[in-house]
Amino acid sequence: MELDPKVIELEAKACFDFFWDSKHTNTNKNSKGYGLVIDRTNRLDMCSIAAVGFALSAYVIGVERGYVTYEAALERVKGTLKTVYENVPHYKGFLMHFVHMETAERYRKSEISTIDTAIFLNGALTTDSFFDDPEIHDLVNKLYERIEWDYFVCEWQGRKVFRMAYDPDHNTFIHYWNMPAEQLMMYFLAASHPSIDANTALDLYNGFSRFAGGYKDYQFIFTPGGALFCYQYSHAWFKFQDYVDVHGFNWFTNSVNATLANRAWCIDHKHLYKTFHENSWGLTACDYPKGYLAFGPEPLGWDHKPEKHNTDGTVAPNALCGSVPFAPKECIAALNYLYINHPQLWGEYGFKDSFNLEGEPWYCANYLGIDKGISLLGIDNYLHGTTWKYYMKHPIIQKSIEILKFRRLS
Repeated sequence: MELDPKVIELEAKACFDFFWDSKHTNTNKNSKGYGLVIDRTNRLDMCSIAAVGFALSAYVIGVERGYVTYEAALERVKGTLKTVYENVPHYKGFLMHFVHMETAERYRKSEISTIDTAIFLNGALTTDSFFDDPEIHDLVNKLYERIEWDYFVCEWQGRKVFRMAYDPDHNTFIHYWNMPAEQLMMYFLAASHPSIDANTALDLYNGFSRFAGGYKDYQFIFTPGGALFCYQYSHAWFKFQDYVDVHGFNWFTNSVNATLANRAWCIDHKHLYKTFHENSWGLTACDYPKGYLAFGPEPLGWDHKPEKHNTDGTVAPNALCGSVPFAPKECIAALNYLYINHPQLWGEYGFKDSFNLEGEPWYCANYLGIDKGISLLGIDNYLHGTTWKYYMKHPIIQKSIEILKFRRLS
């Protein structure tokens, strides 16, 4: 099968437009929230700090692809970084997950989030490499250096792990990263930081549990929730296919197998769910008819019981877009199919979040910032490698590769 890039190129441009549009990003230069990006289109007053991280990388892609001028993107990036540094609440340098779009103040009872801070930092490092601008460099350094990574390290079953979040209302931490999920990026961000010594950096990387399992012939280290985004987010910036870790393990191959297992499971259960078939699959975190949930196929859970899964039949196009680097033939075929056969899924900013054909067909009306972000980075990395190129050459990442003893494949 020949891979037709037309639909994924349309989706990539539409994703960029989502972030650049003033309907979704605060472009008021007199606002304390300048540069902040909405979490979702049905809640325009709430910013997701992770969506801001995706947006920063999107602006680099926009310049490279000719969607926007260098000067316009540079101005947007500078203002965004300044807003986050000066106005977004933080605790020990870690950022508030959700803030108000206009004021940058805490949104309702939002937590301080380590992973969402990390996603923001990934975007910031990408812009630092690309623009090579002294003001951007200064702001990125300040944002990075003020983080007290060591304060969020704890012991779990005799191993060092990162804490997941902090509740400012009760002065308590919330859970910890003791399982394989989307947090691989955190080990590279922390390893080069002065608050984390080399031995601790390695202990943290080795500290989370590795659950070995699979579906049919696809074996991999699996995340307990099963959602595809866990196998995608860190890969949107770090080019894992070029490296093996200190144990000789390749995380890119792991995500290839997780993606193909996700597809195989959906195909094998198409008799149970009308949405599923060879070109309609992809279980991840997304909107569904009753709200928002993280869906996943087998293997699932801490106990890895056979036949354990979580789905109601909802399929998310962003699950496919984010996995284009791992399984291009299968993902692009599915995206082409959805584009042609489900026009209700397509709108001004490309694929909407999800759909479900169980009962009365349901098509999500919303766009989500993080879902448009992973869609753009997944597609663009496959086509052009933009984010990989600039993120991987950043000195912080290069130093961390050495500290964590990752070895480049020849």
